[in-house]
Amino acid sequence: MGPMEGFLIDRLGPRRIMWTGMFFFGLGMVVFSRIDSLYGYYGAFMLMAVGSSLGGFLMIMSTINNWFRRRRTLAMALAQTGMSVGALIIVPILAWAQTEFGWRAAALGSGLSIWAVGLPIALFMRQHPEPYGHSPDGIPPEKANQPEGEIRPDSSTYAVNYTIGEALRTSNFWLMSFGHSLAFLVISAASLHQFPLMEEGIGLSHVAAASVVSIIAAVNFVGQLTGGFLGDRTDKRLVIFLGMAGSSIGIVVLALATSYFHAALFGVIHGFCWGIRSPITSSLRGDYFGRKSFATISGTSNLILSLGGIFGPLFAGYMADIQGNYTL
Repeated sequence: MGPMEGFLIDRLGPRRIMWTGMFFFGLGMVVFSRIDSLYGYYGAFMLMAVGSSLGGFLMIMSTINNWFRRRRTLAMALAQTGMSVGALIIVPILAWAQTEFGWRAAALGSGLSIWAVGLPIALFMRQHPEPYGHSPDGIPPEKANQPEGEIRPDSSTYAVNYTIGEALRTSNFWLMSFGHSLAFLVISAASLHQFPLMEEGIGLSHVAAASVVSIIAAVNFVGQLTGGFLGDRTDKRLVIFLGMAGSSIGIVVLALATSYFHAALFGVIHGFCWGIRSPITSSLRGDYFGRKSFATISGTSNLILSLGGIFGPLFAGYMADIQGNYTL
């Protein structure tokens, strides 16, 4: 969906795209609550994937990139804290709802909630500040093209607006895309398999495992704010490097975990370090490529990123099946 989604956002704006995404996301959850076959399972997940993609991360980040320059990382960090707050609140509720009412009722309630909250929110989205008499950061229009202060390899410190073709001809695009894909390979595997790892491997209850996810979300919230603060004041590349290194340590702790303490320690380390690099990864693209085709460029990059997201969980699941555990 990445390149197509980015193209549609740049051409049609976020309001219609987000509304469409939220509709299909909610529909996918409702369909999921009624499935009775493997093909129905896959179909429901396709609807959810399309909907959450159109109405989610890329659409929000591209809109914020249009409205902010000097405090772009902090703005993106504040927006991304919504995911942490949502996980902190909703994961325990879903775990409780599945225990009390079953997964079908929990899925149906999720779909109806997405429609009730997401569809009205979509109507408030605005693509650019200029049609409403504003400029990025709220600064006067005559100062809108002043230096941002970001040092780029081409020594340019002024606002840039790459097209997708121009971006594809830079090494920055490919380094960020494949670097992010390698990171996502590991993170997607850990995120998808963390519940069976904690429940079957460590012996935690479903509620205890959900509490670790809540720890990740809570600490991730702090990490995102920290990353937003640091990203506008220091070298973004260094902060991303430190965040990736710390997250790697957290994954090793999870792989060797034998108790709830170890699982919680993983949650603290990984949640904070992954939170730090999350907003900076998005804002760095804005620094390099500007506003004009940000959604298309990011969507195309997400196509490469998804390769890691596809391979990582499959490989981890395969290894767990033949090894009998997730350690290796």
